[in-house]
Amino acid sequence: MDRITQQNAAMVEQANASCQALTAEAEQIARRLRAFKTSGSGTAGATFGYQVAA
Repeated sequence: MDRITQQNAAMVEQANASCQALTAEAEQIARRLRAFKTSGSGTAGATFGYQVAA
């Protein structure tokens, strides 16, 4: 039983670390994407009308 509890605790720690890494990566991507704006067509990715924000 103790071994299973330790394994579960390790999995929780790994899951938390993964969540933190994904959150940091998502924030980094969001920061990079803020430099761009679309042409306002309303359909994301359907056009190539991207411009660097001023």
